Amino acid sequence: MGQKAGSGRDRGRLAARWPLMGATAVAILAVVGCSSSGGGSDAGTHAQTAAAMNTATASAETSADTPAEVSAQTNAVRVVAVDQPQMAYQITGSPHPGLVSMTFDNQGSYTHEMALVKFKAGATLQQVTAALKTADPQQAAAAYLDDPEREITGPQVIGAHLSETVTANLDAGHYLVICFLPAADGMTHAQMGMVGDFTVSGEDATPTEPETIGTITLTDKGIDVAPALPSGGTFAVTNTGSKPHDVSLAQLHGKPLADFFQCVNASFSGANALGDCPGTLAGGVGTLQPGQTAYLTIHFAPGTYGYVSTAGDGADFGAGLQGTFTVG
Repeated sequence: MGQKAGSGRDRGRLAARWPLMGATAVAILAVVGCSSSGGGSDAGTHAQTAAAMNTATASAETSADTPAEVSAQTNAVRVVAVDQPQMAYQITGSPHPGLVSMTFDNQGSYTHEMALVKFKAGATLQQVTAALKTADPQQAAAAYLDDPEREITGPQVIGAHLSETVTANLDAGHYLVICFLPAADGMTHAQMGMVGDFTVSGEDATPTEPETIGTITLTDKGIDVAPALPSGGTFAVTNTGSKPHDVSLAQLHGKPLADFFQCVNASFSGANALGDCPGTLAGGVGTLQPGQTAYLTIHFAPGTYGYVSTAGDGADFGAGLQGTFTVG
């Protein structure tokens, strides 16, 4: 069954108040009226990156570095999204400050997100849950959050039965995990129960960077992604630009990148079901500040994928931070 969206007005209010939670919508709006060409990548760099990644393909496919196993590391948190008996998160892990492996495993039948926001000191999950049942849920819930405008690096939106791990720095604190994608009746998944929390505390963890098979570089003019990638492994994702950027991935089902995101955009206004769009949101890495690096552990099904940066209210897409790659 496809998922219909809530009103565009509601989604716009969410994106304006909590930008990270509206990141996908920002990318979608950026694509409308634009071509899906380019990626701002240097051909020589592509060739070098592709060669390095292809060399590592065999080891990547047999590596123990899968999302589930990465989450078993000492400094990790695992977030499982489920739809039955109601939409909810199952969260395990008590990470320490520092590099934290955040596994997002969507075991539900719908697309979900695990947006991260810090609680104010002393605020509780129960208070946020109650706030979501009020007439103005976003405003009410924001009263319990430390900084609703702060975009915390973590996993991006993923489709049903997909998973990924993003390893990034998390400060000590109490974190809210929330999904604000819309359901068929206009309610958000958060209002239907998809909220949760975890705490980062204790001594700082000893930094241990994951072993990688390649790098995805975000600049102010493009995203350097090789035109062909192996079926999986861990990639360093680095922002070398002067502005915040992110990367969101989608497997395309026979249509251009722009067509897919135009369809997703229409789903947020209720014109069609998100599940009926010709592609699947496949994850990525949330907002990276200039100079910041995170690590993406992901496994791809064969096919064609699109990538975009959702930052800048559409400016990133127009600047060339978009394109496609293939997985053999």
